[in-house]
Amino acid sequence: IDGSNLLNVSGSGGSGGSTTAASHQFSVKLSADQDITTSGFEKILWNSELIDVSSAFDSTTNNRFVAPDSGLYMIGFNVCFHNAHYDTVRIETALYKNGTILHKVMAQNLGQTVSNVGASEFIHHTATFSNIINLNAGDYLEVFIEAHDASTSAAEPHVVGGNNAHASVFYGYK
Repeated sequence: IDGSNLLNVSGSGGSGGSTTAASHQFSVKLSADQDITTSGFEKILWNSELIDVSSAFDSTTNNRFVAPDSGLYMIGFNVCFHNAHYDTVRIETALYKNGTILHKVMAQNLGQTVSNVGASEFIHHTATFSNIINLNAGDYLEVFIEAHDASTSAAEPHVVGGNNAHASVFYGYK
């Protein structure tokens, strides 16, 4: 190279493909544990934004992601749930798109009981989901959870939040 030739980086690769970076990114968690009821699906109230590049996640009113424009989005969540009563047989988490269940994930207790875990420990369940989803501008996504065979005592099962290493997260990018 003699110094008269410059490399022009225009964002397209040699094969004609685009190399643009993800334009819409979000990652949210719970600021504290969220108690859940034992009847039906209940929305997880993601209220602590870690990343929200396009201001597309509403963490104060609707606790949901709204797609800023149409296209393919990588969406995922990791929901950690625990119960001190050891009688929650399973949990189901669901990704809702525009108010309708799009995907469900189940986590099940595999026989851990007070007798084989220890009275001061929690049973932890984790439900993990990730997939590429086609969204139109304005489509919204929410995560819900339901506990089956949960305790009827005063201490409700809950989704782990706060600064716990097992804290639940909901994330996505386009």
